Amino acid sequence: VAIFEERGERTNKNAVLLLLHTCEGMRWQERVDR
Repeated sequence: VAIFEERGERTNKNAVLLLLHTCEGMRWQERVDR
């Protein structure tokens, strides 16, 4: 169970990093559009 929980935490971290990455990408797109 401990291993499964660790994997869950890693998955959440990856999801957050992916979300932040997409947000940065959108900001960069807005800069390019301007």
